[in-house]
Amino acid sequence: MKANEQQLRDEQVPFTVILLSGERVKVRSTDHIDFPPQEDEDGAVLSDQERADFFRVWSNGQRYRWIAFAAIATLEGTAPQHGNLP
Repeated sequence: MKANEQQLRDEQVPFTVILLSGERVKVRSTDHIDFPPQEDEDGAVLSDQERADFFRVWSNGQRYRWIAFAAIATLEGTAPQHGNLP
């Protein structure tokens, strides 16, 4: 997997991707983020060198942004809701 990819896949939505530039990109649901495939069209597993260095985050269904895995500084999750505290 690419740098930060597993963390992105494991994060509970919604969350915010904070880039090294300081820019913040909101990911509202799993429908709003697209990762490069891990297998080719014949089902063969692709190495990291064969996969794209970018993933896509959709904003409103018509507009999206390409983000480099290496450009991620951190991920910011949402705070638990008042009724969901342990």
